[in-house]
Amino acid sequence: ADCICNGIVYFRATDVVRRWLLGVLVWMYTHPYEHDQKTFSAFLNYTETVSKEPLDLPEIPPWDTLDPINRFVTPDTFEGNGWSGRVEDIV
Repeated sequence: ADCICNGIVYFRATDVVRRWLLGVLVWMYTHPYEHDQKTFSAFLNYTETVSKEPLDLPEIPPWDTLDPINRFVTPDTFEGNGWSGRVEDIV
């Protein structure tokens, strides 16, 4: 599945982010059997679901995934091929 790896995250200290994170944490506290990455993905309305019933999602803050091909070095990108960007473009 295309779940979100939340090993590297950056949050701005805004009211929208605070309410969203609180919603994620409260839901995870009351559903301890679910995986955090699936929960993040579901609460971002991305690729995963964590409930048969529709989630009462808080306002979703602006977000995006990191570019694993050129700007952020990762051990795996696609099919285990590894990072393939230019050194000059690393963030």
